[in-house]
Amino acid sequence: MTTDRHTRWSERQEELKRLLRELGAEGCGWQVDLARGAFWWQRPGEERPVAVAKARLLCSHSISDGTVLPSWLNRTVPEDARVPPVEGLRSEGRFDEAGAWAVAMEIGDAAGERYLYPAASPQLRLFLGLRDVREAREEDPRFEPGSPWPHVVDVIGTLGRTLGERSPDDTRALLRHYGGGLVSSPAYRDTPEARPLEALGEGLRTLANAPDAELHPGLVALMRQAEAELAQPEDSTQ
Repeated sequence: MTTDRHTRWSERQEELKRLLRELGAEGCGWQVDLARGAFWWQRPGEERPVAVAKARLLCSHSISDGTVLPSWLNRTVPEDARVPPVEGLRSEGRFDEAGAWAVAMEIGDAAGERYLYPAASPQLRLFLGLRDVREAREEDPRFEPGSPWPHVVDVIGTLGRTLGERSPDDTRALLRHYGGGLVSSPAYRDTPEARPLEALGEGLRTLANAPDAELHPGLVALMRQAEAELAQPEDSTQ
């Protein structure tokens, strides 16, 4: 079954490459806004996308510790951008890149996604499920991400409130995944929010290595940092 799954997804990935060539999107940069479930391929310096797709997060893979976080457990992305839980999925433990791909393929099968797209950064791999890939139309919306800060404040607040409900190891894994997600933040690359999001994400990742007694005060400090960003006027310069 595992071999069949790998073969099937390999064929689909080749199909995606051919499709992007036909659409003129091969080699283009990309943007994703999971809040809208949208993925864009764009040429550098151009606002109009070349091709578009629908997107959801399948799972994330922390490169630093090898852990995999399925999207239905990831509060850094909106609920609509997650996929339903997969019964019997083995995602605990440490995974190399090939192992993370295997988990993503299993989730992609269960979720009914057509293609996988690994949006990688030095800290984290986000495995996206893509479907309905097509040429962009004139009426398709441009990539314009909204403010990330209300959601970031909610995520950090939930981490703080539920600190005693999970083991320290589980909390540290979440801090690494959430921090890595903010550091990479595909939707906010090349925007004023990129730098403060990166700083906050690095703060979460650093906190993952702190003693147990420092977790709660560390989250309180990061919450203040996020709330300060939320209070900034939308047109302020970071």
